[in-house]
Amino acid sequence: MLQMVPMDLADLIRRRSTLTPAAVALTFAGQHTICSELDAASNQVANTLLTINPSPNWRIAVIARNSVAFYELLFGAAKARHVLIPVNWRLAASEVAAILTDAGVELLVVGAEFVALVEEIRDRLPVLRHVIALTDDHPAWESFADWRDRHDAVDPVLPVAPSDVALQLYTSGTTGRPKGVQLTHDNLAFTLAHIDEYFPCTAADVVLACFPHFHVVGILDVLSGLVAGARSVLLPQADPDEILAMIVAERVSVIDLVPSLIRFLLQSPACRDTDVSSLRLIIYGAAPMPLDLLREAMATFGCGFIQLYGLTETTGLATGLSLVDHDPNSPDRLRSCGKPLAGTGLRIVDRAGRDVPNGDIGEIVLRGRQIMRGYWNVPEATAEAIRDGWFHTGDAGYLDADGYLYVIDVAVIGIPDARWGETVKAVVVRRPGSVVSEGDLIAFSRTQVAHYKAPTSIDFIDMLPRTASGKLAKDVLRAPYWADRDRQVI
Repeated sequence: MLQMVPMDLADLIRRRSTLTPAAVALTFAGQHTICSELDAASNQVANTLLTINPSPNWRIAVIARNSVAFYELLFGAAKARHVLIPVNWRLAASEVAAILTDAGVELLVVGAEFVALVEEIRDRLPVLRHVIALTDDHPAWESFADWRDRHDAVDPVLPVAPSDVALQLYTSGTTGRPKGVQLTHDNLAFTLAHIDEYFPCTAADVVLACFPHFHVVGILDVLSGLVAGARSVLLPQADPDEILAMIVAERVSVIDLVPSLIRFLLQSPACRDTDVSSLRLIIYGAAPMPLDLLREAMATFGCGFIQLYGLTETTGLATGLSLVDHDPNSPDRLRSCGKPLAGTGLRIVDRAGRDVPNGDIGEIVLRGRQIMRGYWNVPEATAEAIRDGWFHTGDAGYLDADGYLYVIDVAVIGIPDARWGETVKAVVVRRPGSVVSEGDLIAFSRTQVAHYKAPTSIDFIDMLPRTASGKLAKDVLRAPYWADRDRQVI
């Protein structure tokens, strides 16, 4: 297996190009890009960027669906020592404008589908000086290909420090305004050094990359494939029928999916007639996996499964439930998120920061080289999130006697109250077979937090709504309670 551990993003594509220059790195829309071509194109991007701004740590952004151009830009930005900001294209125009303004973006690359969105907000972005289009027919904006090809493919070979920021990914903003998560080259290098634990693939594998690249996992899928020497097939977006068709057409062996997409695949009429014999491994995460859905997927696809738990702030990874642990006859273990990856510290703590006994619920806190450098321009939020070297996730969970992590799926929202104006409600997903009552949970919560912070009511539902990045969609939960109110808290 021609696998290597990169020191930084720029080093990754350089070394892959040296090891296997003629191997196919990416397949997109039926076209193959070999490793040496991807390396050369990223050199051109780097040289063009350096001509515009030779100073490091310049924030540049891209709003586009998955494509080869994204990875040319990603590696090019790394070689120029700049920071790439992939923007969530599912956001409203005002939200996109807020992110671009927060980051001080001066150069933006725009996919064809989002030209109208950027035209709508262009006047609200006085700092933005350069707009590059991933299309050849915009009357005012230069095409990405012409922009890239201004300069030659000589590698600038600039020094990159491990602590330099490579990516700035924005949180979903479900609990406040979106924050820019700064991921360093070392964060990514550490994570990619452990791919045998979370993404065990080889040069013989074909990886289907359908996660959007504004999600850290979407980027990691392709980077992990490159580290292993595998070929990655890019899909512009995650369409169930297109995924099934691509599994057959490209003989896909490894794929990373969210649980909701696995459900959509199983519900597709095409699934019954699709030859999925090439699949060797399905990786899943970013949201809780119902046990019945997991069992159905294991029976239908007949391949190995790995579950991952992590956050954007942990470079997407913290724990993993291994292939061996996916025993359909061990339902309790299948509900777990697994054990910490090598080099990752994990604790369950109470609100005073003290470790709680195994089996007791508390906050999940993590430590390791994959923990973000911090939030962009929000030092107080960084200080609150990272305390004494431990990242406080805000997620609730517990450990069993064997050290396996279980995440508690609960959301807390504010709802209207006739007396106080607003009160606390918890929305909870029960474990299968659980008979815990509303009164039990309210009583328990009052032993964990101040009385006024505890929920006054609890709703039980089958599955919590999630955003594209797997975060709780609290706006969806709040909406029904505030629908008829003058004040809209959504």
